[in-house]
Amino acid sequence: MPPLGDDQAGVAMPLGGPLRGAGAGADAATFFAEMVLPSKAADVVRVLSGLAARTDRSMLFTFAPSSAFLQAFLAVGRLVPRSDRSPAIVPVAERTLRRLIAAEPAMAGWSSARTHRVARGFYTSQALEVLRG
Repeated sequence: MPPLGDDQAGVAMPLGGPLRGAGAGADAATFFAEMVLPSKAADVVRVLSGLAARTDRSMLFTFAPSSAFLQAFLAVGRLVPRSDRSPAIVPVAERTLRRLIAAEPAMAGWSSARTHRVARGFYTSQALEVLRG
């Protein structure tokens, strides 16, 4: 399977799907970007589990990937008075996220697939695709 291209990942504004309501039947695919940045890995998997019941084939989402640089930057940021801090993000290790998805009973039949990290200057985001079957 080819990697995700820059035009398919790392959207810098909140977007989301599915486009139909819960009573309208299942969606073939679900996409959400930057909506899980303030979430821990377990919370991301909880969101995926809920969407999995309403999605037929694939889910694609972005998250803030963990890195040594980001962890150090966040540690230094804790020294800044709370009123001067930017909004919080919770970096997520890809390996942890994949392990939690595989272990979640509600995600049975789903597996992690393609991934792509986008890094432009200070901005870093990672897309992960989860497929049914």
